[in-house]
Amino acid sequence: MLELDIKDRKLIALLSRDCRAKLGDLGKELNLSKKSVKQRIERLQEREFISNFIPVLNYAKLQLSTFDLFLKLKASPEEEKELIKELEKHPYLMGSASLFGEWDIFIQFVSLDYWEFYITIMKPFIKKFNNIIDSYEVKFSSERWKFKEEREEFSKLVKNKFSKKKKNKVMRRLDVVDKKVLNALAKNARASFSEIGKEINESLETTRNHFNKLVATGIIMEFSIEVNFKKLGYVDYFTIVKHHNFTEERIEELKLFINSKKAISYAMQMGTTPEFFLSVSVKDIYDAEALFREMKEKFHNEIVSISNLLVTEYIREDLYPKGLMKPFQFGGN
Repeated sequence: MLELDIKDRKLIALLSRDCRAKLGDLGKELNLSKKSVKQRIERLQEREFISNFIPVLNYAKLQLSTFDLFLKLKASPEEEKELIKELEKHPYLMGSASLFGEWDIFIQFVSLDYWEFYITIMKPFIKKFNNIIDSYEVKFSSERWKFKEEREEFSKLVKNKFSKKKKNKVMRRLDVVDKKVLNALAKNARASFSEIGKEINESLETTRNHFNKLVATGIIMEFSIEVNFKKLGYVDYFTIVKHHNFTEERIEELKLFINSKKAISYAMQMGTTPEFFLSVSVKDIYDAEALFREMKEKFHNEIVSISNLLVTEYIREDLYPKGLMKPFQFGGN
């Protein structure tokens, strides 16, 4: 496993809080020149510690919903490769991963609503791969409780230098240029205005204006990075917790518990079933065991079961996939 020095780790922490931070500002924090910071960022990318620079989007403000599809396969290695190729190019796919456990594949799609999802995405997808799918289950979130928690070994290295005040200007309908900017940022959120403008064929001024509006309305909440924590010795789990009898007061206690745990990077309440979904990352499987034991003991009257799925490989992440560039089949976006 490749090692990172203290400045690399601080740089990862700073970029996690604002991947669009200027080289000069990063250099001041790290006591490095702009050139040295730039070289370190490029090296972290080349060594695949940083997978991508990403915008964190408010999908509720975009009037979009995400749908999670879990697959159990009965496929040969060649058939599974064909499925993964499809996932790598699917126009509405936000994220996907290979799993070990009850399910083999996790896929997160984005759509306008369930009807659009079923007709435009799920029905043709299941039909195409019906011969290799043993079973499947669809889940969607009603509320996101937590997103993108930093690993403590990084967050403790820096102060909260690059956090920004939340803006809340009036939401407006996205136009074509807005969508182009979001799609470009999903590919590289650290790209300059001139680079984005060149990609979307718009002037620097137009690009900057649309970018600023997307931030001001809260559609773009922040800018962060995808870190390949597997290269740093972490093990990731997707965890599905079934429950019952949660009162509003106990739900608030559960949220506080989840947000206090650095190992939990993502948490959401399911919309149709009494379940919540967690993304957990630990360096030792015993840390995961301790976390789940503590959760079950604290909420023993409410938690029915905890199912863990080991993430063996992340296949793709695209926070504003190209399918969103055009209107949906039955609605508009």
